[in-house]
Amino acid sequence: MPVIASLYTLFFLLFVTLFMLISVTFFIPLGILHILHLHRKRIWLTTILAHFWARMLLFITGTRVKVHGKEHFPKDNRYCLIANHQGIFDIPLILSVVPQNIAFIAKEELRKTPLIGWWMQAIGVLFLDRSSTRQALSVITTGAQRLQQGNPLVIFPEGTRSKGKSVGNFKKGSMKLATKSKVPIIPVSISGSFRIFEETRRIRPSTVSIQIHAPVHPQNLTKDEMAQLHEHLQSIIAAGVSP
Repeated sequence: MPVIASLYTLFFLLFVTLFMLISVTFFIPLGILHILHLHRKRIWLTTILAHFWARMLLFITGTRVKVHGKEHFPKDNRYCLIANHQGIFDIPLILSVVPQNIAFIAKEELRKTPLIGWWMQAIGVLFLDRSSTRQALSVITTGAQRLQQGNPLVIFPEGTRSKGKSVGNFKKGSMKLATKSKVPIIPVSISGSFRIFEETRRIRPSTVSIQIHAPVHPQNLTKDEMAQLHEHLQSIIAAGVSP
């Protein structure tokens, strides 16, 4: 098994390196579409590339994905997805499941990462500087506007990877963006993604289960329920994580 895991890790690293080098060429058409203000076509192309990248990553690592509850995605794309965070493959896992382009909130430091940072900007990632309250408020405002316009976002309220089965405490402040936008909140339970890499620090074939729960509508909650929303969502998601 260690030999197989090492081979998967090698293949994965080779694929990522090759894909990142090839992907540089895609920035040319994306840049042209941006200059011409062809926003919808740029999003369309970005979505295709992001979904292809995600599915290829899962294929090359031998990851099988079992999905339940896809019917809960709103047809108008106006929603905020809240999920637990077990490992680094949670992002491609979510990208492989959602029917349209979806962006994330990431640390400001990742913006400057060669290739990866460029790709993150291309798919509309919002970069958060945790040391700046003003910048954080700006991200919340921008994110809320995007959500209202039908551009969904993913939030990991734990703030970091659990690297295991447990679900960490959800940060209350992470709910501000979702509640400000007043769009439906879709809780998602991810089970087993930490086994792909975090468990052994090597890539190995794994089966991941993704449970998409019924939406929570912030506008239907009382003031007290809104104050405890982070705990409510944490309990829903934790209950859906497989042991």
